[in-house]
Amino acid sequence: MYRAPWAKSADTIEFCQLLDNIVINYNNIVITGDFNIPNWNNDTAVKLGDGQIIRNFANEHNLLQIAKSATRKLSYLDLIFVSSRFQQCHVIDIEPLAGSDHSAQLLYLPNSGYVIASQPLTYVINYEQL
Repeated sequence: MYRAPWAKSADTIEFCQLLDNIVINYNNIVITGDFNIPNWNNDTAVKLGDGQIIRNFANEHNLLQIAKSATRKLSYLDLIFVSSRFQQCHVIDIEPLAGSDHSAQLLYLPNSGYVIASQPLTYVINYEQL
C-alpha cells in the first residue's frame, strides 16, 4: 500500500474505506506499505489526524502493527498490519531500496502449508540475496 505524504484526511478516510471493503472478506490479513504517517510511533499512541484514522481502522479489524523499527529517524513510515495469526512473524529492518529516502521492513511469514493461488509459482525473488 502507498499513502502519499501530501494526502489529506479525506483521502486517508477513503483509503481506509477501500481497505475495509477488502479486509472484511478475509480472516488472515497482512497489509504492508508506506503509510507516510510521520508522527506514528509504536510506543506513543497517535491521537490526532491521519495516524488516528489508520489506527482506528486497524483496531476495528483487530489488526496489529508489527513493524519493530522506525524507518526514518523516529517515525514509522512503513507499517505492517497483521491479523493475530501473523503477530509473531519476524520483521527486520533493511537499508533503503530503489532510491527510497528511508529504510524498509522485511516480513517473514510462516509456511502456511496450503496453496493460496491455483496457478503454479513460476518466479521467485530471494530478497536476502539482492
